[in-house]
Amino acid sequence: MTHWHLSWRADPRALPLADRHYNRQKIGAPQFVPPGACLVLLTADADALWVTSAPIAEYVQHAWAGAWVCSLFRNEGPVLSSELIREAVAATRARLADPPRCWAW
Repeated sequence: MTHWHLSWRADPRALPLADRHYNRQKIGAPQFVPPGACLVLLTADADALWVTSAPIAEYVQHAWAGAWVCSLFRNEGPVLSSELIREAVAATRARLADPPRCWAW
């Protein structure tokens, strides 16, 4: 069973959670996801939000350009965060296929 439902980068139901996230740039702005591909998940009660971002590698200025990034996770509901994270990662893999290749350590 999954607690998540597919959402989108400017879902008004998710906006209050996004506005309360620590890295929110512009509170109240309708979009809360960085540019690039993304997967936005919201619980039915809108009490948890997850965003997997797949930034455009040419516009990223760090060593892991092209990697998937959890750019937002907020849980204000009763479900354990660990359970929601496991489900969100599984949904990301199902939706975005294989993760980008990692660099050598």
